[in-house]
Amino acid sequence: MGDLTNMMRNLKKPLVFNLIYQGLLLFTIGQQIYYPQSYKYMHLVVLLVRILISETYQNEYRVFKWDQLFIPMVFMSAIISIIEKVSGTNLGLLYLMILLGLIWMLAVLIANVIKDSKNHLKEKMHPKHVDAYKKGKHFILGVFYSLYAIAIAAFAYTLYELIQLVVGN
Repeated sequence: MGDLTNMMRNLKKPLVFNLIYQGLLLFTIGQQIYYPQSYKYMHLVVLLVRILISETYQNEYRVFKWDQLFIPMVFMSAIISIIEKVSGTNLGLLYLMILLGLIWMLAVLIANVIKDSKNHLKEKMHPKHVDAYKKGKHFILGVFYSLYAIAIAAFAYTLYELIQLVVGN
């Protein structure tokens, strides 16, 4: 348990958080360029949305308990794509199961942003987000609800692809 506490404490440092997510983003972009995943860019999009969500929060509230799972899962999805291309084996089942977890965590994070924007705006959110929220509350919430709906649709589509892969074999 101490290791997870230390990991969360380190992630809460803005420099560490930014370096980890930017490094993961660069690695994932490189993976998509040289060893593209057949389910086009899904884990990259999930990572990008997570990074964008973090920008709505003040530094001390950017890290969620899911990040300790989210980061290794994005890394594993990129590694799986590389292994698939290099070895010629089909690891689609494993990739889709990891992707389901990533999308579920992303949906939870988006739901937290919506809740925090409504209930803890000045306490947790970045001042630029607070300003944008005050200027266009319905627009900002509409964007987040749209992201949430897209995440749910992506989850359903990924589950459908997973079922098709299992039934097809």
